[in-house]
Amino acid sequence: DGHGGALAARHCAEHLPNEIALAYNAARSSLGHAERIKRACIEAFIKVDQSFIASGVGADGTTATVALVDSQTIVVANVGDSCARLVVHGGSARELTENHRLERRSAAEEARVLKAGADIGRLRGKDGKPTGPERMFPGQLAVSRSIGDSDAGKAASAEPAVVTVPYPVAGARLLVASDGVWDFVDAAEVDRTAGLARGPSHDDAWLAKTIMRSVKRSNLRTDDATLIVITLPPVGGAQAKPVAAVSPAKAGFYRAFSFGSPGKAKSAQALSVTEALAGERSS
Repeated sequence: DGHGGALAARHCAEHLPNEIALAYNAARSSLGHAERIKRACIEAFIKVDQSFIASGVGADGTTATVALVDSQTIVVANVGDSCARLVVHGGSARELTENHRLERRSAAEEARVLKAGADIGRLRGKDGKPTGPERMFPGQLAVSRSIGDSDAGKAASAEPAVVTVPYPVAGARLLVASDGVWDFVDAAEVDRTAGLARGPSHDDAWLAKTIMRSVKRSNLRTDDATLIVITLPPVGGAQAKPVAAVSPAKAGFYRAFSFGSPGKAKSAQALSVTEALAGERSS
């Protein structure tokens, strides 16, 4: 779900999973499993960013959110503002990503952007007044971390935030979505719905469609929206099928609408469930 075009998102979908696997296998086993995954994600994100920019095919970009799940841990790496939430069955909920929108930046992230030579500000409308979200210039990018976006220079970092949590014994729902979802739903309501959605009639597809109905009531053709819902079974329960091995409906992969807003070209058909999710560049 890229911004400024679909090339960076396609590049991520094709190369990022394999680069993570290669980096993990090349890492020292003495580091431990979780640390190897973390370092592999960081190395792979940066490598995929560099390879896309070096290809010279375009100056567009994408955010990316990757979740790696095994029997012991859940590791989520991300750049941009496509966020992931974990809702534990009968328990708590938490965000597993760092939102890299400039308007939510930390003091350290602002210092990094400025040191890289960028300015932070807002576009001006015809009346000369500031309009829209804060962006960095050059590039007019509204997130401080992404893959691609060569016109933003070094200020647009591809180093991901990485969060590692234990695999929930009781099982959970993992929700990964673009900003076109999270900007238009209340996270607490999503957590409540996901926590109550149990049984064959309330599977991942039902939950995805329920959330997206709420999104469509609020997101009045202002931004496209993509949501992935995955059930993580309780320890000792049936093993979850790999998301890419099942149909979008069974995986709870749901793209309710795709408007292709200016500067954000998009295909209505998902490339794959590993497609990189998007940040926002154009208003």
